[in-house]
Amino acid sequence: MDFVGYLMRNREVNLDKLKELAKDNPDEVGAKILEYGVLNHYLCLSTWCPSEGGRRDEDCPAANIDLNVVEFLLDLAPDAANKADAERFCMHPNGSGAYPLHLACFNADCPVSIVKLLVEKNPLALKQSWREPYVLPLHCYLARACVHPAWGYEDDEMGYVEEIPAFPSGELDYDIVKLLVDAYPEAVTHYISDDSRRSALHILCEGFDVSMELMQLLVDKDGAVLNVDGKKSPLWTLLYNSHASPFPVDVFRYLFHDNPSALNMEREKPSQRHEYNVDKQSSLQIACSNPNMKVEVIEMLIKLCPDMTEVEDRYDGCLPLHTLCKNEDLEEQSAIEILKSLVNAYPKSLKKQTWEQNRCPSWLSILGVSKELPITLAEGNMSFGFCKAILSEHARHFKVQMVNILHMACVLNCSLDIIQKLVREDRTLLRKEDEEHCIALHKAVKHKSLEIVKFLVQEDENSLTIVDNKMEVALHKACRANNLEVVKYLVDKNASTLRMGNHNNELPLHLATKYASVEVVKYLVEADESTLILPNKKMELALHTACRVGELDVIKYLVTKNDSALTIRNNRGELPVHLAAKYSSVGVLHLEAVKYMMNKFMGSLAIPNHCNELPVHILCLGSGKCKNDKMMQHIETIFMMLRLYPEAIMV
Repeated sequence: MDFVGYLMRNREVNLDKLKELAKDNPDEVGAKILEYGVLNHYLCLSTWCPSEGGRRDEDCPAANIDLNVVEFLLDLAPDAANKADAERFCMHPNGSGAYPLHLACFNADCPVSIVKLLVEKNPLALKQSWREPYVLPLHCYLARACVHPAWGYEDDEMGYVEEIPAFPSGELDYDIVKLLVDAYPEAVTHYISDDSRRSALHILCEGFDVSMELMQLLVDKDGAVLNVDGKKSPLWTLLYNSHASPFPVDVFRYLFHDNPSALNMEREKPSQRHEYNVDKQSSLQIACSNPNMKVEVIEMLIKLCPDMTEVEDRYDGCLPLHTLCKNEDLEEQSAIEILKSLVNAYPKSLKKQTWEQNRCPSWLSILGVSKELPITLAEGNMSFGFCKAILSEHARHFKVQMVNILHMACVLNCSLDIIQKLVREDRTLLRKEDEEHCIALHKAVKHKSLEIVKFLVQEDENSLTIVDNKMEVALHKACRANNLEVVKYLVDKNASTLRMGNHNNELPLHLATKYASVEVVKYLVEADESTLILPNKKMELALHTACRVGELDVIKYLVTKNDSALTIRNNRGELPVHLAAKYSSVGVLHLEAVKYMMNKFMGSLAIPNHCNELPVHILCLGSGKCKNDKMMQHIETIFMMLRLYPEAIMV
């Protein structure tokens, strides 16, 4: 194998082997080094791997690029340091191609000692442009700490340039950056293109290794590289940097205080979002999506423009809080600190669903995208500790005092997994009461989560008979919530609660007639028919309370089960028909209920209440409150009652 063939085909190059291959004809070997760009090829070893057909993957070992080999190649061909490979390595429209210095700076596997050597051999290369987005050697070296495509090659069949991924080192040598800047200070203000105004500082702000020391080297005396507005500024570039860990708060603070206008805060306000051609995400949303973000940055942004907490992303309908709750890679403590800052600035964001401000695009609706609360997003993406924190924030801003995190988890219909973890961590939460003396079971029943109700009852069956400040047990709450499945489960676990009255002595059946469906009412009656004749504090049976609401199906069912209730008066001397007439101005169904009960108990037309009012009198009083479209039906019902009992005119 000849000298060039050996060096071009091996990632591990042996210096002794090279010397042996070159000893017979060093001048010829030197000429071939220049002709075939051997030095440039050797400096690119980190970007290709024979086992992957030229590509380097994560399993391919780093190349061992040796200073001694480079020195030997330069001894054989001194002009190799001055030769730009324009054929294979020229991708800048005004570039001269890649000098060895460009490639040595760019290659993360290339020792910095080689960079120093090539600066000495060819300082003019410091001024030469190679390729976008890394033009000068300074740009190339800073790119070592960036995630970026390395360089391209032309595919003969398809006719396009395909990118090969490079592998960053994550660390930069301060002395090398200083050497490159001192050797060519103009590199600091050399923009990659006039349109982008991307400088070396931008590249630093994209990488893993962002430090104050390096940044100060890359800021010119006049600060021109800092005075770039909008999303082309280094400040925005740093916000988008998801690789620097921990996030360089000191660098951000420096850039922020030097040029806060770069964030265009006026354009971040909700009222301005549609008046400018702005991107879909605000700077605060970008910050909340960064996996290495720190609360200090969030607080700086909120302080400058608090309204940003209310800006909804027009791409996914998220407020900054929603965005934070999807940031699964963010460290838990930082996430909790940021959560508190966002909620303090805009407490209502806890209750805001995605897509509340803007209409969800039709293409997303087709995919079944739903509106989601922050806690829902947090359950799917964040840690249990963060979910606890967001529940604590909910409790802190809840209208009822003394609410704990288990209460809030039930109110917000959190997953059973979250509920179980909370209870296993602290079982005392099961019996803790809010200021209304409600326990977690009451909250779960009210918000219709059967699986959570089952779990809470299994953990503490005695909670079924615990009452709140209205003397209501869980079954009362289930009837208010009109949740048949939960009602069935609670009755099955403790049927005695069917006969428990609240502070108004209302049974679950009374509440069901007011708030629940006829199915719930039927189930309760079938479970204990004796509840049909049990009165509340006003001496009203279930039929009386049903007549206040006017649900005709419920009224008919109760009458068929106990028609004697039609003759029972409450403590104001009112029959069920009196109550139906009293609330007839509310809806048409009350009128239908009046007609139905009148036909079932004709004698009720002649029975006055304690105010000596007959049903027809009450109906006449209510007609004055009716809307025009219901007035005729009222009048027809009144005439019907008078025809059946004309003596009412004389009463």
